[in-house]
Amino acid sequence: MQQLRGSEIPMLNALLLILLVCILTPIFYFESQNIANYNLFFYNLLNLGEIVFYVFMLLLQVLILASAKERAELHTMQMLWLEEQRQYHLIKENIDALNIKCHDLKHQIRHLRETGQVDPVYLDDLERSVAIYNSAVRTGNETLDVVLTDKRLHCATNDIQFTCIAEGDQMDFVDVMDIFSLFGNMLDNAIEYEILLPPEKRFIHLSVRRINQLLLIHVENHFEGELEFQDGIPLTTKEDKIYHGYGMLSIRRIVEKYDGSFSISTEEQLFQVDIMLPIPASSPGEP
Repeated sequence: MQQLRGSEIPMLNALLLILLVCILTPIFYFESQNIANYNLFFYNLLNLGEIVFYVFMLLLQVLILASAKERAELHTMQMLWLEEQRQYHLIKENIDALNIKCHDLKHQIRHLRETGQVDPVYLDDLERSVAIYNSAVRTGNETLDVVLTDKRLHCATNDIQFTCIAEGDQMDFVDVMDIFSLFGNMLDNAIEYEILLPPEKRFIHLSVRRINQLLLIHVENHFEGELEFQDGIPLTTKEDKIYHGYGMLSIRRIVEKYDGSFSISTEEQLFQVDIMLPIPASSPGEP
């Protein structure tokens, strides 16, 4: 299937409308000339009908272009969503396998420490390395744990300080794939930017907390520079704008799905995303 890209014009529809106008215009002209010879009222009425016809055709073309752009964005977001599903299952399997291996390795290290002649300093270093990958994030929500553990590993690999305070048990009303997509997009954007900064400036902070009947999600990271915004969403700075920039659109789609709101700010060298989701009255996790 060929994808419509950005504001690409559906040429087939445009050509059909132009062809229709080219066919009907001479017909209208000759008919109006014939009518003008014997009835001025019908002549003026036919001219008025022509004007209405052309305005209608213009509006129809505008609607077709707008619809084509929306279909292109929807198709791209659907493709991203399917890819996120695949990544979710891969990440979960990898983390489960990694946790098992780390658990076994820690037991082996403890056994060597008690009975072997291995250098204790070496064992300490090895155990610290294993601890980086074994200390999975525990928030009370399995899906959020998977996402945050994976992103924390990325941060550790790239010398990004990652801090997290999350009440994951308050997110049971949010669909599994929506949690994966929402937090995955927010943190991926932050990680991609922080990697470009000097190590001493790299940090990401995430908080998820409940206040009354609202779930508040806040993500911030170090930011330098300026961004252009369109409809409250920053435009991508990547050269390939066709396949980038849909992460924020996906975030907005999920927030709107749950009747929430979100805002983005770039003040005081911080890129901050704030999301508010109303918690249904029947949702579990009532404090």
